[in-house]
Amino acid sequence: MRERAPEIDVFIIGPTTLVPLDFWQRRAELPTALFAASRMTVDPRVRGARLIPVSLTKFEEIEALQHAGLPVPKSKLLTPDTEIDESEWGPFTVIKPNKGSQGKGVRLVMTKDARWRDTSTLPRNHPWFGKDLVAQRYIDTGPFPACYRVMTVFGRRVYCSCSTSTVRTALNPADFGHMGIPIAANTVHRVRTLADDEDILALGEAIHAKLTHTPVMGIDIIREHETGKLYVLELNSSGNTWHISSDYIIKLEKEDGFHRIDQFGALNIIADAFIEATRRHAI
Repeated sequence: MRERAPEIDVFIIGPTTLVPLDFWQRRAELPTALFAASRMTVDPRVRGARLIPVSLTKFEEIEALQHAGLPVPKSKLLTPDTEIDESEWGPFTVIKPNKGSQGKGVRLVMTKDARWRDTSTLPRNHPWFGKDLVAQRYIDTGPFPACYRVMTVFGRRVYCSCSTSTVRTALNPADFGHMGIPIAANTVHRVRTLADDEDILALGEAIHAKLTHTPVMGIDIIREHETGKLYVLELNSSGNTWHISSDYIIKLEKEDGFHRIDQFGALNIIADAFIEATRRHAI
């Protein structure tokens, strides 16, 4: 950023950064933009546009996607009055916590068992404990579940990866209990690869162009095996998606043997996006 836009002063503040006492006072004299990759609180007295993730629940994300006319599987927030028509949804339904991460608690159930549950009665270590649940029509991505992740920064593609389960999904109704089986590709053994699917990348950018509430998105997209149709599952808009240099991704990339940061030239893309956002939003 300093090389490409010398008129912009760039400061990186981390958890252990020692900030001079007069730093914020001096920043108040100039137009400023504050960026964070994950949700955080900034003192309201600090000057500057807040380019910081806004946390939405999974169902709030679904509603925003639907309102924007984007392809989302049929979805319902489960309440005691919720009814799901098997003739419309098919024999299987995905149940997931309205607030969750890393695929924990995402399960495939028989549609006849897709109903509201008093999750406060579940064991405390259960991923559904005390949470609202969301039901989604099951989209069959093939015998080995696969999901794409498109990371965007201010609407620009940064990387695209595909996570594919090495465990074949068993859709034999006799094998299902009323709590179903794990279905998220990242909860079973999987292989991760970089993906350069233009349809998926274009959809990721289109999503961020229509939904601008958060500067960084980790967009999860799936492709229906039979029809090839794409569906958006979630945006991970609360953050924790900076998977080009996070400790989480550094560990995974030692196993994967590739670096997401290299796929499209992430640092150049992000620098240009930051420059444009600063020029547009700094106050």
